Amino acid sequence: MSTPLLDGFAAYLRMERGLAENTVESYLLDLAQFSQWLKLPLHKATRPKVQKFLASLLSHGETPSSVVRKLYALRRFYYFLLDEGTIRKDPTLGIPLPRREWKVQYAVTQAEVETMVSSLGTSPIDLRDRAILLLLFGSGLRASELRNLKLKDICLEACIVQVWCGKGAKDGLVPLNPVSIAALREYLEKGRPQLDPIGQSSYLFVGAGHSNCGQQFTRQALYYRIADISKRVLGKLVSPHRFRAGCATALLEGGSDIRDTQRIMRHAKIDSTQRYLGISMTFLRTAYYKFHPRAKGADDERSN
Repeated sequence: MSTPLLDGFAAYLRMERGLAENTVESYLLDLAQFSQWLKLPLHKATRPKVQKFLASLLSHGETPSSVVRKLYALRRFYYFLLDEGTIRKDPTLGIPLPRREWKVQYAVTQAEVETMVSSLGTSPIDLRDRAILLLLFGSGLRASELRNLKLKDICLEACIVQVWCGKGAKDGLVPLNPVSIAALREYLEKGRPQLDPIGQSSYLFVGAGHSNCGQQFTRQALYYRIADISKRVLGKLVSPHRFRAGCATALLEGGSDIRDTQRIMRHAKIDSTQRYLGISMTFLRTAYYKFHPRAKGADDERSN
């Protein structure tokens, strides 16, 4: 669905708000769904119509988180129309957000990462995959950030990686640990030259095979490679994002302050970082009973 209003809104999101293309497309899909339900031009929507639309989503099994996202899309769209003078009243004004409960997500553990890494050999593909696993877990990169890394973005001497246009089109510097650096160096010296023999690609991680040799590693290829390794070694599927969750959890469990963790993970809001505290509760509870002087006796009683 393409209209002058939606085209203008998409341009506004990209150029003035600096949103990533995936986010823009999600907003347009949400607006298309609302337009199909509304059966009227979008600028003629009223507050009762918006409320009924959201209620119908919930009644048909949509999760509160999904409905919240759709309401955000509608709010931003009608704010744009209001600013453009297309409408005089925002139909989303005053509509409360559905209550949503954050689910504690599974985070890959250091032991699981070490098990997966240990299962890899010395082939060019294995060297590449080892570097990928350690970089995802060690630096908490998003899948899109990792696959878009270029050779010039890595500085092993300075122990940093430059992320360009991350989530929210934000740039940032991410630290590299010694284990990741060693894996990256071995991949660059022994693995990558065989995957990109003529040096045609500027990307750090490249594919293999006749059709993908020397080409940028795709999102699907990254997902399937990690899925294959995790299923074979751990007996369960682990997605790339679970490594990012594992990085945040490892930082918090290692004693990192939540604000420092937020900066390392490049979370826009502290709420995103606090979600990982739920994953760390077992660790925090154990540490509390082990070290707090008033809790040691209680821990002994719990053990008996």
